[in-house]
Amino acid sequence: MVSVMEVAVYAAVLAHGTQLTCTARTDTHIECSNGQSADIATGDVIKFSDGVTIVRDEEGFPRFSDGTHSWWASAGWIAFSNGIQIRRMTESRFKLSTGIECRLRQPDTVECAEANSN
Repeated sequence: MVSVMEVAVYAAVLAHGTQLTCTARTDTHIECSNGQSADIATGDVIKFSDGVTIVRDEEGFPRFSDGTHSWWASAGWIAFSNGIQIRRMTESRFKLSTGIECRLRQPDTVECAEANSN
């Protein structure tokens, strides 16, 4: 099942690693502070409001309908073809190569902000 964390991380990748906050409004609808929203469809397909759809390929990597794709980079980072890299630090924290960290703030809210801010 797709989580609000997963949607927030992908929204941050689509926004080229900028700050945002995403909140689940329902089990299948998530809204982000950058104007994006996402709906979770059958089969864990994520449909963003800008028309980008994300599905997982046979190896489990996210594939974006805009052509963005990903692969394993060094030291546990996942690299995206738009230049952003992400790394899972804990179950509730991901780090982006831009210095942004996405952290679970409430069960239904993820904040992606500069690593040194609270």
